[in-house]
Amino acid sequence: MPSIPYIALFRRHSSRILLAALLFWLLLGFFVYATELIATRYFGMKALDLIEQRQYLLRWVLWLLLTPAIILLALKINIGNCRLFWFILLHIFFGTALLALEFLIELAVIKPMAEAFYHRKVQLGELMIPFLQKYFAYIINYFLIVGMVNMYIYLHSLQTTQKELLQTELQNKELKYRLTLAQLQTLKMQIQPHFLFNAHQSITALILKKENDKAVRMLTTLSDLLRRSLEHQEQELVPLEEELQIADLYLSLQQTRFGDRLAYTKHIEPEAAAIAVPFFILQPVVENAVIHGVEQTDEAAEIRICATLDEKVLRLSVSNTGNTDVHSTAKGFGIGQSNVSERLRQYFGEQASYRRYSEANGSTTAELIIPLV
Repeated sequence: MPSIPYIALFRRHSSRILLAALLFWLLLGFFVYATELIATRYFGMKALDLIEQRQYLLRWVLWLLLTPAIILLALKINIGNCRLFWFILLHIFFGTALLALEFLIELAVIKPMAEAFYHRKVQLGELMIPFLQKYFAYIINYFLIVGMVNMYIYLHSLQTTQKELLQTELQNKELKYRLTLAQLQTLKMQIQPHFLFNAHQSITALILKKENDKAVRMLTTLSDLLRRSLEHQEQELVPLEEELQIADLYLSLQQTRFGDRLAYTKHIEPEAAAIAVPFFILQPVVENAVIHGVEQTDEAAEIRICATLDEKVLRLSVSNTGNTDVHSTAKGFGIGQSNVSERLRQYFGEQASYRRYSEANGSTTAELIIPLV
């Protein structure tokens, strides 16, 4: 037997459906009786005799008993699985068939009662003609039930679709979040080995020059820097103050290597120090300033770190004297710098930015624009 769409809903709510059908036909019967009564009392219509009253009562009981069958037909042939033309045509056919069944039952019950009451032979036409005259009203009743079922199907389908879309959207957002998190973790893992490689090269160079005391100090400072890095490696965002402490350790490391050739200063607005920024976002920028500034000149170079609040953004800049070519391809500008841009984009979208430019005074500045979160 072919399955009926939404039959599970019918079974789940069968008691409510039957109660609603009972109330529907009681209410409809009450209105019909009320109109007949008004027409009889106030407009001179002939009052219904006992047989006519029983016929009406039987008709409403039969409609009540046939209502589950109408609902099942409405579930089987609904506007969602049938073209409108066939939907109307099929329901007119089945509605007429149910009306014919109802009339045959009514005929079998009422005709003997009418002949006994009227003491004469009751012709078929006496019952058929009033029935045919009200055929249109009865078929409207049939389509009213079908329409209510289809309205329920539509609302249920709409609610189900909305839930599925919401669930899909939530799943997509969860997947996007996990993907973004994985990408960010990958970016962080790329930055730190890159930084360690450069630090290792510097320490190796000092050892080869037999500057062992400097190499030991660099290793000690590097150990402190790595410890600080491990303490926060699970955090995505940290206060700018934490990033500045890491920058201090890194520049202390480089001062051991370059001595008086490297000087650095900081100008940090007090409110800016508490702003959340991506962890390890400043160190690659400072490292790039060392590589492009201090390493490229034999003269004294300065690195200046500034942080200011401007409207709804944090402006974080690292300036260096020395080599002023922002397009320089000196070693060190690669993974670390490209990851700064990518991580900013992952965290803040188009609201964040990273750029390098030459100042009028001959220095080079790398600027990070970070929206306040």
